[in-house]
Amino acid sequence: MAIATKLMPRALVMTALCAVVAAFIGTPQAVAQSPSKTAITVGIPAFYEGFLPLYTAEKKQFFEDEGLAVNILTFQGGGAAGQAFVAGGIEMCLCSFDHVLKLQSRGFDAVAIGGIEEFNAYALISKKGRIADGLKGLRGKKIGITSPGSSTDITVRYELKKAGIDIRDVSLVSIGNAAAMKAALEQGELDAGMVIGGILVDMLNNPNWQIIVDFRTQRYPLEVVIARRSWLKDHAPTARKFLKAIVRAEELLQKDPSVAYEMTQAMFPKMDPKTLKGVGEAGVRRLSTNGSIDEQGVAAITDQQIFAGAIKSSIPYKSLVDLSYLPSGTAR
Repeated sequence: MAIATKLMPRALVMTALCAVVAAFIGTPQAVAQSPSKTAITVGIPAFYEGFLPLYTAEKKQFFEDEGLAVNILTFQGGGAAGQAFVAGGIEMCLCSFDHVLKLQSRGFDAVAIGGIEEFNAYALISKKGRIADGLKGLRGKKIGITSPGSSTDITVRYELKKAGIDIRDVSLVSIGNAAAMKAALEQGELDAGMVIGGILVDMLNNPNWQIIVDFRTQRYPLEVVIARRSWLKDHAPTARKFLKAIVRAEELLQKDPSVAYEMTQAMFPKMDPKTLKGVGEAGVRRLSTNGSIDEQGVAAITDQQIFAGAIKSSIPYKSLVDLSYLPSGTAR
């Protein structure tokens, strides 16, 4: 996405604010405003199992316990959520860590204050037997990504380079969401594709599919809580209360599998029970521990962003991450 700077012209501010309205899909639950509660608006780029802690904190009324009235806006992708954050339409963006890197590199005072997902959520898959020899077998093949410049695009390019494969030896095809990716793979329009969520779980339950690269094993801060340092200066108690509810939800989900199933079922009421169970388990496995943000994962995503040309050089971890707003006693 195009990132604005601190001194963003008024026209760009209005454009980004309009994006809040244009890209907004809805809230998982309407929030009743109360004079006794502190209102806060947060944005997420999509509604999927990666936000189990957010959904759980809302449904279990953990935010209410902290005296917060949290309004959750769901956007059509990280770009729109990032625009709303830059424009001030949302106080916090629950987005991929690469937003912090890009924003800071352009002078914006964004910082990650808590972790939600610690591992990547994608896998590169193909029909059984279609690709041999892992990444090296992709030479001359068509690979599906979500869109140019997306995390799937950068991840695939980065992994191909590490494997010594010239990007000109493959064809990257922009497909969109997981449903479209599955259809293109089934119809033979792709040799391999990046898939996520319930569709990935469903496909892997079928022996006709195979994993080429399982990125879900890689530490990769896919979703973190991002705020502005200037906002935090005046709203530190609100940030701490929000993170306390999120960490409480993370701990509950990781401790009690039945809660994870209950919440996943509430999020996706029409999903097949077998797939639902796998989605919930996968979502919990990717969660951050106690809201921490792994330094190894930050280094990995930084390397990818430098490779992609999104940033020019590394930024110190302590400049990017401030975990002092997490509940006392949690792992740092």
